[in-house]
Amino acid sequence: IADVRLCYTSQQTKSFFETGNINSYVYVIDVTGRDITDLSYINYNIPNNSESYYIPITIVNGKGTINITSFPTRDTNLNIEIADIMNIYDVNFKYCVLSKEKEIFENTIYIDKTKENKIILEKVKKLKIGDMEQNVISYTEDDQYIKLELDGNAEAFAYPNFFEVIK
Repeated sequence: IADVRLCYTSQQTKSFFETGNINSYVYVIDVTGRDITDLSYINYNIPNNSESYYIPITIVNGKGTINITSFPTRDTNLNIEIADIMNIYDVNFKYCVLSKEKEIFENTIYIDKTKENKIILEKVKKLKIGDMEQNVISYTEDDQYIKLELDGNAEAFAYPNFFEVIK
């Protein structure tokens, strides 16, 4: 996550008497965050003007995209004067939880097939919970689940325990 400082202004270009607009607002969509989650959108409003406002930007493989728009778009101007990256925080996905909808079958565990889980489990080698580690023998997917076959008993990974994914 990049911690970005913005200096910006958003101004209405026409008066209330011309448009009937009482308020304007600035809207942020975290495009990269939306693309790596199953949420239909990740968005929020920020103040109309700021000399120093901090927003998070999701970064994946060195790139992150947000959309900042002032509304109503035809009656406002948005001017971003400064956008500085103040810091970058590593928040790698590395924890997962089994599906609550599916039972463990022998040494095979079922994890809901979501964008986040697919990213977390990409190239998984081992799962760890507490001091116990299990090797992942196979990884398969169907329409609903990611199935991992482990080299030992999978009971310790039962829902709702979170476990660490080791690549």
